Amino acid sequence: MPKYTYKGKNIYGDVTEGVYEAPNEQGVLDMLKSRNFYVLEVKPLIERKDLLDFEANRKIPTKELMNFCKQFSVILRAGIPVLHALSMVESQTESKAMKNVITGIMKDIRMGSSLTQAVKNRDDKLPVLMVYMIEAGEASGTLDRSLDALYLHFEKSYNTQNKVKSAMRYPVIVILVALVVTVFLMIVVVPTFIGIFKDNAMDLPLPTKILIGVSDFFVKYGVITLLALVGLFLIFKLYSYTPAGALNVDRIKMRLPVFSKMTKRNISARFARTMSTLLASGVGITESLDITSRVLGNRYAEEQLQEVRRQVIAGRGIYGPLKDTACFPEMMENMIMMGEEAGNIEGMLANAAGIFEEEIDTSTQKMTDMIQPFIIIFLGGMVGFIILAVAMPLFSLY
Repeated sequence: MPKYTYKGKNIYGDVTEGVYEAPNEQGVLDMLKSRNFYVLEVKPLIERKDLLDFEANRKIPTKELMNFCKQFSVILRAGIPVLHALSMVESQTESKAMKNVITGIMKDIRMGSSLTQAVKNRDDKLPVLMVYMIEAGEASGTLDRSLDALYLHFEKSYNTQNKVKSAMRYPVIVILVALVVTVFLMIVVVPTFIGIFKDNAMDLPLPTKILIGVSDFFVKYGVITLLALVGLFLIFKLYSYTPAGALNVDRIKMRLPVFSKMTKRNISARFARTMSTLLASGVGITESLDITSRVLGNRYAEEQLQEVRRQVIAGRGIYGPLKDTACFPEMMENMIMMGEEAGNIEGMLANAAGIFEEEIDTSTQKMTDMIQPFIIIFLGGMVGFIILAVAMPLFSLY
């Protein structure tokens, strides 16, 4: 929704001003009227952005959100007012993107906005979970505890992301290096030997003929092939950014035989960790489902969880609608059922989050351990084939 700057005055002469998010200007007028202020000024908020300032415009990393929550919580617990606490956190923050967000929040608070409203004004930079957790903490007077819960949530997410990235880094680097070396051999090295073979009018064995055919293809059509692959990749990415494309791609991820299990584990870990954090902070179950659906990282699962929310509003429990989605492993469904029956969904979800995060670590490590031997065998076979194809004709020269 658009944001507006406003300025109002009441019958006692008190002036209020700030930033307010509303569908239109009338929404701002209604807000001021409900607070017994008459309008002095309402204008659309124009936020200037330097598109060349990549550091300030990029998405805030999870580690920066962790640091913010921890520092803000510790300072608030010491009894320091919110605005002063934010100023102290801002001075200790190294990330320019995070600094800009904190500065904007402080500016809105000085103009009369609450912390919740100021954070909501930055919902394009901050995770939706963080916005609602801060709102719940401010409303209940337990902001420091909400920030502690957010810190633990972001810490778990950060550790899981790091382990997955670290496990996959080696295979990706090796495959990229192998591709570069192969292309170099086919375009630069092999053509040199082909010239020798042609000068001697040699009768070439089958492996050499195959190698020459592949090399000729790379020399003649390599650039075109590369451009075509890049073009197809860009078309796919553009399609995946459209609502229908994102939905279809994410639906396929849920059904691919090799990746579906890992995808469901990732979704289950995010679902359990986010829901348990929200419920522990006093956020209602339907609102928690709505927020959680937006942090799953899968559009298809998001739609299914929204359907679960609608079923819960209609009077059903969570277990039945969740089972109908087929987006979660059976163990998650069973733990939800047990938590619902015991009246302790929050605690069961926290346990489930730990289990699925551990499973992700284990399965990622296993996948890496399985991939590495195949990479070595593939590279050895490829290099061996090139050496054999080049060496066989050379032996016949002597």
